[in-house]
Amino acid sequence: DDMVFTFDTVRRLHLGGAWLDSYPPNATAVIAETPDRIRIDFDHRPGLGEWPFALGLAPVMPRHVWLSVVEQSASAEELMAADASVDVSGGPLNIFERTASRIVANVDHRRSGSMVDTVVFEIFDTEAEAADALAAGDIDTILNPRGLSSQVAERLSSVDGVSIERSPSNSVRYLGFNLGRSPMSNVAFRTAIAILADRTAMTQLIIPDALPAFTIISPLNASWFDSDAAARIASVFAGTTESRLNAARTVLEQTGYTWETPPRVEDGLLLPGSGLLIAGQKPAPLTILTPGDLYDPDRPEYARRIAQVIETLGFEVRVVVTDFDTVADLAFTKTGDNVRQYDMYLLGWTLGNPAYPSYYGPLFTKSGDVNSTGYDSTDFDRAWGEFAAASTLRGAHDALWRMESILGVDLPYLPLYHPQIVEAFRSDRIRFLQKDTLGGIQGRNGAIEDVNRIP
Repeated sequence: DDMVFTFDTVRRLHLGGAWLDSYPPNATAVIAETPDRIRIDFDHRPGLGEWPFALGLAPVMPRHVWLSVVEQSASAEELMAADASVDVSGGPLNIFERTASRIVANVDHRRSGSMVDTVVFEIFDTEAEAADALAAGDIDTILNPRGLSSQVAERLSSVDGVSIERSPSNSVRYLGFNLGRSPMSNVAFRTAIAILADRTAMTQLIIPDALPAFTIISPLNASWFDSDAAARIASVFAGTTESRLNAARTVLEQTGYTWETPPRVEDGLLLPGSGLLIAGQKPAPLTILTPGDLYDPDRPEYARRIAQVIETLGFEVRVVVTDFDTVADLAFTKTGDNVRQYDMYLLGWTLGNPAYPSYYGPLFTKSGDVNSTGYDSTDFDRAWGEFAAASTLRGAHDALWRMESILGVDLPYLPLYHPQIVEAFRSDRIRFLQKDTLGGIQGRNGAIEDVNRIP
């Protein structure tokens, strides 16, 4: 009855966001056939993203709590403005004070004796302030989707009672190209950079605990990663420095690139070309946007290495180090005449639910909500449609690797590396039941359900 009530509420009040994701339009009815049996009707065979990964995991509003509120709500806005303190939870903790970011124990949940009774969240302006609070014992852990910087992690590692946990991050760092602006619009330019940029060497040099990326999906997502398919994609970019330069030059020369002095290899070193012309025209200077050191000190350094690669080809390149919000605004906002205001940018994505990697559609389809490059591929959109419609894991897996193979050729993004996430907590006071998992301690809803007191 609770699930029927929730479904009807989502539809009647046109709830969006996560509610609509959990109760997708393909579901036409939710019917309680018995007190413990539900029938869900779909207007066509559901893909995995609809069943089980949406409705099978959907949040439920308890009818006895919310019926009167829902009946008095004429819109989604009115319902969202209602007092949520009366809600009940199926988990170990409940939201208590929204304004104070405080959650307390759910008395109806079966609990072990060491589970915490209250969690209070505090917001710090900087990572350094949060680290100082952890070192002083004022807080117990730091939740940050990027994890801790190497400098802060090193400082905290020497603090008594503080433990450092390193886990594979379910994320990717990448170089995005403005496909509406030359020369980024030419796949030969993107391919040449991908061939020349030795991502394995760069990653080992700059971020030694990260994995070089040749695909969007992480190699550590064991349920979905296909090492053979990934190796085929990466093989295009392998070889010696000289062979990779020759391959990059060949790709570019076929599309009208000429040099007075071509780029070359001498004594194992790449030497830049000069006098570059593209179809007889001198190219304009290029820029790479990246967040600055306070956000992530590795990104500016990686952007500078990429710039050196592009300069080898004879371009003039400037790395623009600025704040994260500026990079994001320029990358994801178009002008009134539908123009993107950047050449290239270096950012990253946290990749959502590793059990169902559905991020390809929003990132790369023509109508994708966060398609920041202007990528438009009929073949990719078709593969995405097959993934979204797949009702078996095998079918979805095959479609996913068709998407990755297409992206490995078209390169709207140049994947760079899959970082680790570094986290710290007061191991003298709390422990986490699950660690060293994809996404880190906080990868499971902030790890709050896993936190226990040290007896």
